[in-house]
Amino acid sequence: MDELIKLLRSKNLEEVKENLTYDVIGLLASIPIGIFFLSVIFQLIKDLATRPSFDLELYNPYAYTIKYVNIIATVFGILAIILYLIRKHLDGIKFKQILKHPAILLFILLAIWSFITTCINGFTDYALNGTYYRNESIFSFLRYYLIYFMCGVITTKRQRNFLLHILMYSSMILVFFDLLNYINILDEKFNDQWTSVFFQINHYGYYLAIVCLVSMSYYLLKDQNKKYLVIFCFNLMVLLFNNTFGSYLGVFAGLVFAFLISFKIKLLNKSKMIVILSIIILSTISVELIDPAKAGNFSTLFTDIYNVTLEEENADLAGTGRWLVWTYTVDRLNEKPTAYLTGFGIEKISDVMLKKTGSSRPHNEFLQQVEFFGLPALILYVSAILLIYLRANKYYKRLNLPTIVALIASFGYLFQSGLGNTMFYTSPFFFSILGMCHYYNKILSK
Repeated sequence: MDELIKLLRSKNLEEVKENLTYDVIGLLASIPIGIFFLSVIFQLIKDLATRPSFDLELYNPYAYTIKYVNIIATVFGILAIILYLIRKHLDGIKFKQILKHPAILLFILLAIWSFITTCINGFTDYALNGTYYRNESIFSFLRYYLIYFMCGVITTKRQRNFLLHILMYSSMILVFFDLLNYINILDEKFNDQWTSVFFQINHYGYYLAIVCLVSMSYYLLKDQNKKYLVIFCFNLMVLLFNNTFGSYLGVFAGLVFAFLISFKIKLLNKSKMIVILSIIILSTISVELIDPAKAGNFSTLFTDIYNVTLEEENADLAGTGRWLVWTYTVDRLNEKPTAYLTGFGIEKISDVMLKKTGSSRPHNEFLQQVEFFGLPALILYVSAILLIYLRANKYYKRLNLPTIVALIASFGYLFQSGLGNTMFYTSPFFFSILGMCHYYNKILSK
């Protein structure tokens, strides 16, 4: 903060050049990300202070909270990125050299392609405003990529650590009130049991998965405080009661990924992984004993795989109906091959899909990319993420702690995203973490 004040007090251009540091730029980018991570607390206060409303206009009250955060994020994000480019220019690094970072270039191309395909498919009301429930327009997706770039310019270890801790500490407040709600102290202040401030159980599951992955990763790093284990345990317990199985699998996938990279990144403690695995197993058994309705997820998973593999009559029910919407989406794409190139447009077939399958989206973020923006968008998206991990692998000896945490958390989220949707108040969490996966040769050593 002192450096920002110093910049604002600069008396001439030379002082501005001197005081425009990466710390200041990172601070500007951190402000909206920190506010977004705290938005769950803002919404919690609103929910506790008012009675829940189910009017169509207030179908998802969080949309009103996040609307103002989006404005702040857009303004600060663009400002931080412009200043970052200016700082690079002053350091003698040309814009062309920045674009040589392949992941950054691919995400820029993804943003451009998404806009182009939206132009081709038409700026419908859904494309401009999203549905009243999901609130995802073309501007929402462009903002996700902006958040990714924004977190990419947060280059110091200290600032990344600070933001990730805001995320974890905020979650503990939600968890505390969830437990109060469970024992009927809050007088049904939340829309439903185990949804917290989110409108739907799965959405809360996405959030809990990210927090579990972040806190687990901090604990797995050597010499880290046991408080991260406490944060992990409480969030995992609520996730188990929440019963979003895809998110549960995402946490497990993150643990497997951490184990695999531990052979290369020596900062990860293998013995702590046994502790985490034991906690996951014991917690799962305990929750199933407390609430038998939460049992049977694994047996159902294997049954679904069996039914799909053998093309049984009830295969459409696999994954709580996900197989049906996946195959329906692919069938629609096959009916219109040009859609593989440009997609159908944002929510263009959602109403018809809802009537045919009972769901308005394919419940698979990768397939959703194809549905909305075409196969090139998916290729750009997956390639960009793959290149982030390849770059991290190349410089693995120089990665700092929050960057390693972000890499593990992003991997786990990506695994569970194959069973979920993007959402205006959950996707920014992922793109924030993904942006923190970037490694910069010199700056991140600070």
